[in-house]
Amino acid sequence: MIPRALFTVPTPPHPVRLRFHTTQGSLKATGGRIHTIDVSSPGELASWAREQGTVAGAISFDGRTAALSVVHEMHRHGDPLLEAGSGWNGFPRVVGTPEETPTSAGYRGRVEKALSVFERGELDKIVLARKLRLRFETTVPAEYLYQALVEAHPEARTYAVSPAEGQWLVGASPELLVSRQGRTVTSHPLAGSVPRSPDPVEDENRGRRLLTSEKDLREHSYVVEMIADTLSPYCRRLAVADRSALVGTRTVWHLGTWIEGELRDQDTTALELAAALQPTPALAGAPVASAVHTLEELEPFARGYYGGCIGWCDDNGDGEWTVAIRCASVRGPVVDLYAGAGIVAGSDPAAELTETTAKLSTLADVLLASELEVEVAPDGARSA
Repeated sequence: MIPRALFTVPTPPHPVRLRFHTTQGSLKATGGRIHTIDVSSPGELASWAREQGTVAGAISFDGRTAALSVVHEMHRHGDPLLEAGSGWNGFPRVVGTPEETPTSAGYRGRVEKALSVFERGELDKIVLARKLRLRFETTVPAEYLYQALVEAHPEARTYAVSPAEGQWLVGASPELLVSRQGRTVTSHPLAGSVPRSPDPVEDENRGRRLLTSEKDLREHSYVVEMIADTLSPYCRRLAVADRSALVGTRTVWHLGTWIEGELRDQDTTALELAAALQPTPALAGAPVASAVHTLEELEPFARGYYGGCIGWCDDNGDGEWTVAIRCASVRGPVVDLYAGAGIVAGSDPAAELTETTAKLSTLADVLLASELEVEVAPDGARSA
């Protein structure tokens, strides 16, 4: 008989639930099953997480649902880029025609409807999104898409998170929703943007015009004010930068403003702050409640975790949550890309469509790198 002490059953490794990369380093978290939680209040969600220890995952766009895993191991500054000879030969080929929801014409029409809502005084801002569905010959490996985005956008907050078994949300976001280190709270909201130009002179001019654009500065102010107002009750001190500054990705110029505060209560966690902020006017509109209600009428798809936030919170309450934009939902061979634009009075439907196209290219350029420069034409047809 084999002594019981010598008979052991191998424990299967815990799956990776979150990968995260910034200019400060990388993080990889493995964890148990994914808990889908109805969020009744930020405080109750934080209390549940505090009992579990370190958690990682995502909060949905509307802030009503969280998908969190209890972290078993968290590796920081590891998870290096793929090396040559890893066996990676590029993404599979796209099959069929990319599906736009709504179509380009439909998106412009929805922007026009939003402008009519502004005329009635019901909204100040709304963020209208587009979805582009790509079907590939075989499964798209989320971990390789993540690594490709790190290589293509080293300045971004790149992430891959699993909000459900068999699903990944992968993206390269420029926007920090909130971080908490000890009593220090930081947020860097972005709103107001313009596509970049390949011509250096025109690119610089676009950035300068953005800094003085009344329309974009107004759009930006709604987001900064909401985040400052939400964080203020949690903080004994809160400082908002005097003016916004340019934040550049490879495809888009943004207006960004730094906000930093000191917590009143050491027990307030990063997860509680993230849940309290969700959703912001940067992804919904202003006023937020009215914008979310209007989006349910205007947008022909459910956002899910797009426009929400992804991140982690450790057992000390420290953590970091990033706005889930410039992202794709990956389910096997089906990949849905998302991008939105902030609409305010005076917005031009054609310009907003162009902005979303530039944002979609963050993921599309990486996924379609081996294709013949496939892009979505204005009428929704596939062109090369």
